[in-house]
Amino acid sequence: MGVFVADQNRVVWAHESGAYGSGVSVYPAAGSPAVWPGMVTSHDLTEDMGIINQRYCGTDSRNVGQFIDGVTGFNGTLTVIPQSWRMLKFVLGSTVDTSGAISTHAILETDSDNVDPFNLANFTSFQLQDAQQTLVAGSGVNMIRTIDGCTVNTFTLNATEGEPLNFEIGYTAHDVTFSSGAPWSVTASTSTPYLWQECYFDLPSGTSLTKMKDIAINVNNTLEVTHYVGTDRAIGEPIPTSRDYEITTTVHGNSTWGKTLYATYFLGSATFNTQFRCVKTTGSDQLFWTFSGCKITDMSMPTNSEGINEWALTITPQTSSIAVTDQTTYWNPW
Repeated sequence: MGVFVADQNRVVWAHESGAYGSGVSVYPAAGSPAVWPGMVTSHDLTEDMGIINQRYCGTDSRNVGQFIDGVTGFNGTLTVIPQSWRMLKFVLGSTVDTSGAISTHAILETDSDNVDPFNLANFTSFQLQDAQQTLVAGSGVNMIRTIDGCTVNTFTLNATEGEPLNFEIGYTAHDVTFSSGAPWSVTASTSTPYLWQECYFDLPSGTSLTKMKDIAINVNNTLEVTHYVGTDRAIGEPIPTSRDYEITTTVHGNSTWGKTLYATYFLGSATFNTQFRCVKTTGSDQLFWTFSGCKITDMSMPTNSEGINEWALTITPQTSSIAVTDQTTYWNPW
């Protein structure tokens, strides 16, 4: 009997090609569609098979009369320590590559009139493969779940002092297929993950906020999930409705920023632009996430009898865009 042990676990992603939920491409390497997501620390998939416990008159019993196969639902949470920013393309929806020895990738907001030319959807989707492998080589009893039609519903990027960055993707998927064979082959990245000391938050854009202890960037695509009459049990293509951003940060209270944050931006309700920067190597490995039309919508400044004063800010942006520079020629599969 083979026992599934965590050191043999593997979670990777792949581009989805064709109609929503239909399959994968073989990009970037022929023979395997897998793309390394970063250091995955957890993947939790909730699988709802929609079984209806139906009772009805005439069974002459207190028990369930019949089990009916209802609609299915698959929702997951993927937590990653990033070694690249490639999965961000699925958060906003559109990527434009400019290739070269050092490549740039512009990640832009996708609205309902934008179509992804690769998977024929109005919002980008991908596949995940979750492999739990037994220690008995070649036994054919591996637990491999391939999750089709993964669409990002929520996203949170966290930077906390003294720690590597991490992000959490909450996704909705179309269906799951099972295999007991070999998982997709992939080469694990040996790159150093992105660290807190490489991050800056400019508020307004061009002036770095100091004494920052943590920052979280949240995106909510507010996906509408459909189960139309005349279709199968699986969901239809998720429809992105309203898009919301929220940035939260905690700083040590200081005289440099007190008046600006409180009097100008909170009480004064001034609008500003911000930029989150993560710079590992200037010009060749960096992330610039720009937010426009921002407001400070909440500012908590408790006054205590001891300790360092901390201020908690909530910033609500109107729009955003991302620019990444790295050495991956193409993020797109075309």
